[in-house]
Amino acid sequence: MIKEKYNALSKPVKASFWFALCSFAQKGISFITVPIFTRLMSAEQYGMFSLYQSWDSVIIVFATLNLSYQVFNNGLVKYEDDQEGYTSSMLGLSNACTTILLGLYLIFQDQVNAFTGLSTSLFLLMFLQYYFNQALALWTVKERFFYRYRLLVAITIVSSVVSSALGVAAVILCDDKVFARIASLALVNIVVGVGIYANILRGSRKMVCLKYWKFALALNLPLIPHYLAMTVLGSSDRIMIASICGASFTAYYSVAYNVASIMTMLISSINSSYIPWFYQRMRDEDGEAVSRVSRMLLVIVGAVCLAPALFGPEVVMILGSEAYLEGTWVIPPVSAGVYFTFLYTLFSNYELFYENSKLIMVASIGAAALNVILNFVFLPVFGFVAAGYTTLACYISLALFHYWGMRRVAKQDARRSVPFDTKTVLFVSVALAVLSVGVSLLYFNDIVRYAAIICAALMAFAKRKTLAKVFKEMKSR
Repeated sequence: MIKEKYNALSKPVKASFWFALCSFAQKGISFITVPIFTRLMSAEQYGMFSLYQSWDSVIIVFATLNLSYQVFNNGLVKYEDDQEGYTSSMLGLSNACTTILLGLYLIFQDQVNAFTGLSTSLFLLMFLQYYFNQALALWTVKERFFYRYRLLVAITIVSSVVSSALGVAAVILCDDKVFARIASLALVNIVVGVGIYANILRGSRKMVCLKYWKFALALNLPLIPHYLAMTVLGSSDRIMIASICGASFTAYYSVAYNVASIMTMLISSINSSYIPWFYQRMRDEDGEAVSRVSRMLLVIVGAVCLAPALFGPEVVMILGSEAYLEGTWVIPPVSAGVYFTFLYTLFSNYELFYENSKLIMVASIGAAALNVILNFVFLPVFGFVAAGYTTLACYISLALFHYWGMRRVAKQDARRSVPFDTKTVLFVSVALAVLSVGVSLLYFNDIVRYAAIICAALMAFAKRKTLAKVFKEMKSR
């Protein structure tokens, strides 16, 4: 019966199912290994690993221009008669950018190493990955574009398992545990990337095509500030904590951020159903349905974000150890930040529906700049915990800005209306922010905290039918 229903699904639906499952498996494997590495590595070592990841997420924007993002999909449509040539050309352009940036690094490596706190060996490993990771990234987008999921899912899951197992072995056997952890990840990525790289070149060796390069640069360069700003917003905390407070505190903060990554994944799954449904309802001018569903989704997401905060000490003990308990205080604001991330995407979806993307770039740059300024002011005074609250403040500012942007877009045409209940949005958002701060106070009394957990669980159980109804409505598009 189940097999028959599965076979009756369309190819895009099957692909979406497997891509979602693959994403959960990949994140799940990564999440499971966190407690292992936090016990095999000291807090300072794990903090250095987190610092490397933060700098990597910033540098890759310049080294590859994120050519596997929107611009690649656009090119696959625009140059459908030469998709193989376009793909190899994007790989060539990415490699050219990586080579230029590598050359600049080699010239100024002493200054860069001193500024970032990373060694030359780590930087060379980082750049080596970029040459082959971009081949994997381009191939992944192309497979998703054509709904080809079997090989992609297999490679993703096997790579995740192998890199995690190899990482554990390398950290146990090697004295330089930071380099061992990073090198184990890099080795698997490079081996897989080499195979994909060769496959792309078999299809076409048109790595230098000025026509394709000009198209990609014209479309993609204006988006670089947005990509960079969002990366800075997500990574500057750990970089500045390492610089101002020390690598050990970066580790404490990173454990809390790992909790947020799981919530982000769950909310992304909600969004994968909500966004197509939202576009359909907006096209049909069914603002009432959007308002009704969005109200319930805000409550659901708020509850999801409060849950890990309530279990803060237990979560930290599982992912880290008693040495990481200081990181418990970061979980409430970081969790609340995930809620406001979801909130601002509700408003930005409205802006994108009416093809107004300029406001998104302005908002991203403003939030990133605000995050750096607030961290610079408050980290020396209040320590690493302040980073959680500065990030929360930035996501709140993003939500407010996009709310204003949504209202602005709506006013451009009298036929447009805002399909969100402002009073409900304000009430849920303020309640979530207040409760997040309140949860921190519960850490002083476990009995009261456990009582709050039981009450929350009973409320969720009582409203289970209402919750199910919301998701059922989103699927009926």
